[in-house]
Amino acid sequence: MRARLTAEQRSAIRRQGGILELEDEETNRLYVIVDSELHHRAMKALEERDVQQAIQAGIDDLEAGRVVPFAEVDARLRRKLGLPTADS
Repeated sequence: MRARLTAEQRSAIRRQGGILELEDEETNRLYVIVDSELHHRAMKALEERDVQQAIQAGIDDLEAGRVVPFAEVDARLRRKLGLPTADS
């Protein structure tokens, strides 16, 4: 379903620089109406930030010695997946 803006909402969006907060009178929850392009850019920026944080966490783990040797990981995965050992 795609809702349509009212003339009042459209006017408010223009006055407020493209962003409009709406309150649901029944639940008192706030909703934000924002241009879809801005929303997509914001979501992409958040995703990129999350990726950078995950990469940094991995680097921090590596530098702190919080690692598992490859041979151990390989053996665990082979057991879990029922694959022959690397020695076979």
